[in-house]
Amino acid sequence: MIAKKVSVERSDSTLEGARRGCFRSLAIALTSGVEGVCAPVNLIVMERRNTSALLKIDARTFSDLRSEGAIPRVSRLVQASPNDDRLLWLPDVVSSAVRRSIAVGDDGMYDIVKEGLHVMTA
Repeated sequence: MIAKKVSVERSDSTLEGARRGCFRSLAIALTSGVEGVCAPVNLIVMERRNTSALLKIDARTFSDLRSEGAIPRVSRLVQASPNDDRLLWLPDVVSSAVRRSIAVGDDGMYDIVKEGLHVMTA
């Protein structure tokens, strides 16, 4: 799992700016590959958001990345429900493990996932 750590601007009350920034960075990293972490991919599967307006925002962000040449034109995005692909629960589990480690010093879950975690810094 690759995670992107960003600061959230006070004016970003809906967190869309932070989400877009994370999505952009992760899509670029995944389609380019991260040395020592993962080879380049051409398919990104992400959790489907709950409204058509939010789905369109993510699709537009991805489309913009291809149009700008930031990611290869052959790159594809699939937005799916965790009901359809159980692996979409994995980021929630890993994020919870990291949060518990930082917030309360409980490393039980973190110790299980830390070898497969790569954190991208801003």
